Amino acid sequence: GRVLIDMERTVYVGNITASITEDTLSALFGHCGAVTNVRISGDPTFNARFGFVEFEEQSMAHTACMLNGLMLA
Repeated sequence: GRVLIDMERTVYVGNITASITEDTLSALFGHCGAVTNVRISGDPTFNARFGFVEFEEQSMAHTACMLNGLMLA
């Protein structure tokens, strides 16, 4: 089967450091609404990974976009 990602409910997260996990992102973005999926890609030893956070509703993804520029340690 095919997996389709609803892009209107998905937020791109860039420059993820090695110390950040999928659980960390889920907890952070959970404040914006119900997170249904988190994926981090890239080499975990390299500090320029990226990921995607998918929400239950489009409005929750829009709320998450307000976090643009937030720095995580």
